Amino acid sequence: MGPQGKLILHRRAGREAECNHFDITDWADEWTMDGQTARIGIWRTPLHAMIEVFTGAGLRITEITCGG
Repeated sequence: MGPQGKLILHRRAGREAECNHFDITDWADEWTMDGQTARIGIWRTPLHAMIEVFTGAGLRITEITCGG
């Protein structure tokens, strides 16, 4: 990404009753594409931790929105 570049990021918020929004959690899922099935490892990282990583890498966050 060059100067003045933009990064658009989507984070799926967990809505499960057992979801803890402040812990790093992981689970596996199976995705099928073009007849091939693969087991995918998925990690949920808390938003505050993601912000720390982005700002620590020198990125400037100008907006955080919540879709409804």
